[in-house]
Amino acid sequence: MTLTKQPPRNPGRFNGDVEVGLSSLDELPYVMGMIRQSFDRQMGNPQDV
Repeated sequence: MTLTKQPPRNPGRFNGDVEVGLSSLDELPYVMGMIRQSFDRQMGNPQDV
């Protein structure tokens, strides 16, 4: 799995684009879990913290 992010426009707070590359489809559930966790935290609804 590779994770690439664009340089932040506002130093000290990341709000740029992120790209995730999978080595195999077996990594998909893990990546989707990370995406869900990030989304929930951003929406103020952390479920698995």
